[in-house]
Amino acid sequence: MDTINTINKIRKVAVACSATVLSVGLVLLAAALLLTSSGVALAQDAEPPVAPALTPATPPAAQPVDQANTAPTSGPPGTGLIVTTPAAARFDSAMVFFNAGQYADAVTAFSDFITTFPQDRRREEALYRLAESYRNLKRTDDALAAYTFQVQNYPEGPLRINGELRRGAILFDAGKYADALAPLQVVADKGDGELQQAAKYLLGRALLSAQKEADGRAVLQSLVDEQPTGKLSGRCRADAGRA
Repeated sequence: MDTINTINKIRKVAVACSATVLSVGLVLLAAALLLTSSGVALAQDAEPPVAPALTPATPPAAQPVDQANTAPTSGPPGTGLIVTTPAAARFDSAMVFFNAGQYADAVTAFSDFITTFPQDRRREEALYRLAESYRNLKRTDDALAAYTFQVQNYPEGPLRINGELRRGAILFDAGKYADALAPLQVVADKGDGELQQAAKYLLGRALLSAQKEADGRAVLQSLVDEQPTGKLSGRCRADAGRA
């Protein structure tokens, strides 16, 4: 009887323990589920935030260039930009005076250019224009000096023939016939067209006036032969006939 009671007590304790174990298990299971859920939540919270998409800023529209108020600037050849130099600016300024008939101002401007830019490629023309300005001002001595300086310094220059003809004409008009022969002969030999014809006419007359009648008549006759109907032919015949 005592043995049966003891067994029954043991069964009760075992059932109680099983219930306790089951409760603990359920508690542990619930805790595990809670931890797992929290872990997922924590893992989700650990993801880096996504940056919002940015809309690129629209650049301001380019403003049209005001061509009327844009000053030309210098640049390398071929860029379409205006290029100038101090020498070119001075020469152009002097030519403005010359072309406007302001010969006194032209004399000053060309003289300044010649002194300031002795190596410039326009110097020969500047000397010739200076002499022309003096001639138009009736300053023949200054003009003769400028022409002479020009042809002596630029014997191969493109304006040498023009300068020699002017020299010969000034000397001829001054009655210095012997001095006029050399420059007029240069133009008669190396010139062409109307310059050459004018030089030959003055040369023939200068020879006649220098008491070299035969040479003078020969030059005048050659001009007639070259241009029988030329505008100087009548004068040449008349001058040759008076010799």
